[in-house]
Amino acid sequence: MPARADFASDARVPLVAIEGVTKRFGSALALDDVSLEIGAGEFFCLVGPSGCGKSTLLRTLAGFEQPDEGRTLLDGRDIAGDPPERRPVNIMFQSYALFPHMSAAKNVAYGLARAGLPRAEIAARLRELFALVRLEGFEDRYPAQLSGGQRQRVALARALARRPRLLLLDEPLGALDRRLREATQIELKGIQSRLGTTFVMVTHDQGEAMALADRVAVLDRGRVLEVGPPSALYRRCRTRAVAEFLGDVNVLSGVVVARAGGRAQVRLGESGALVEAADPDGAGETGSNVEVAVRPEGLVPGDALGATVEVATDLGPNALVIARTAGGATLRALLPAPGAAGPPPPGTPVGFAVAPGAAWIVR
Repeated sequence: MPARADFASDARVPLVAIEGVTKRFGSALALDDVSLEIGAGEFFCLVGPSGCGKSTLLRTLAGFEQPDEGRTLLDGRDIAGDPPERRPVNIMFQSYALFPHMSAAKNVAYGLARAGLPRAEIAARLRELFALVRLEGFEDRYPAQLSGGQRQRVALARALARRPRLLLLDEPLGALDRRLREATQIELKGIQSRLGTTFVMVTHDQGEAMALADRVAVLDRGRVLEVGPPSALYRRCRTRAVAEFLGDVNVLSGVVVARAGGRAQVRLGESGALVEAADPDGAGETGSNVEVAVRPEGLVPGDALGATVEVATDLGPNALVIARTAGGATLRALLPAPGAAGPPPPGTPVGFAVAPGAAWIVR
């Protein structure tokens, strides 16, 4: 099995390079000067709200759409003129598109037979693929006899059958229920890690991207807002738009009163409390108005921010508390398990502080 590539160690040699790609459908601008690099062996996710352009970008990589401007390079070669069937690329759709009148094995073998592979090689590859997706013994079952998760794995085996250099996945887990979706995420990540094949997945589910991706690109209105490892974007993204898309976040207004070593001291506007916030881009000059982002788990009990509970939900290992300050700002805090007494009822006065290292400045 091929070794997994470490893109971060050699970003100079991307498998995929998207350079200034623009795509229009009539007067609608679907992709607006998009540039991205994706390394060999990466699990790369495209995320963003509906209509942001992520599926159009995936279809452009597959060859189903041609860019109006820009280039798409695979291994350094412009593939704009290559039809889908001549690209070392395959795509797996949310619907799976299995042939209902064919067994699982025949579904997986379909593309191999059309490519003219010898029967012995097809049989060997089927054994390899059904072992990979853990469906040994299900080869003769028809799609109607398989569960949703099993159909998803048959579709994945079929997509991998011709050993593409690049596998594109368009909302591949969207049809599964929550429990099965979470279990399948683990399997999908494991398969990609074992193969070392480059996966590019479109998803609207931020949690799914966080669980699976080596790197994430957040798109909005056809443009790439930010790219980076999911943990880095979650905790230190540059923009408020990305912070809000990737999960619950508190955004607090304040004024920078001091700076030192990539960090800023911010005096919050409503409470006057001082908060230390990461500012690696130097966005907050001393005396400037800024916005500080803090995830709910970054708020801890304290007296810097006073508020009144509006809603509190016991989540088992912790409690989500939604509270409102005297100035009308809403705070969301993820606090330790409330115990037998349960979370505080609405109307209870509460106080919060920002945990060390939990705040950063966003634009």
